[in-house]
Amino acid sequence: DGTLYPDETGIEQEVRGRREGRGGGGGQIYENIVRFADGFGVKRRDVDRMHAIYGSTIRGMQMEGFLKTEEDLHRFYTDVYKLKTVERLLTGKDGAQAKSGYHFKCKNAIDVIRKLPCRKIIASNSPIAHVRTILSCLGAADIPWERIYTPDTW
Repeated sequence: DGTLYPDETGIEQEVRGRREGRGGGGGQIYENIVRFADGFGVKRRDVDRMHAIYGSTIRGMQMEGFLKTEEDLHRFYTDVYKLKTVERLLTGKDGAQAKSGYHFKCKNAIDVIRKLPCRKIIASNSPIAHVRTILSCLGAADIPWERIYTPDTW
């Protein structure tokens, strides 16, 4: 967390929200998680606890038996990750942007990753659909990733 999205996009703030003591109503994604979990009887404090223990709330809800079907799992991803925030990756404040529009802190990061002579593996606590969308926005979808680990691909 905090390594991919530039601060000016506000995406990290939406992901972190209240969990890191930012006050207010929390970030949109965080609030979506809380709202979704509440429908399964999971309280806000347990959302934070599960995230701390399992690395993501979705994994916690699976491990603790709240999400029992594939439909529950699918609903989590569609209800929580609306993906509207991704559009903010397509804007930047200066000229350091890739053709995707992403504002790189390191202008040639994707080219560097592409040329690395090693196995390329991604681990994320976001769902695979979100990871693939972000890779596409970054211009990195065509990199031959050996494996992408996400809560829904474990």
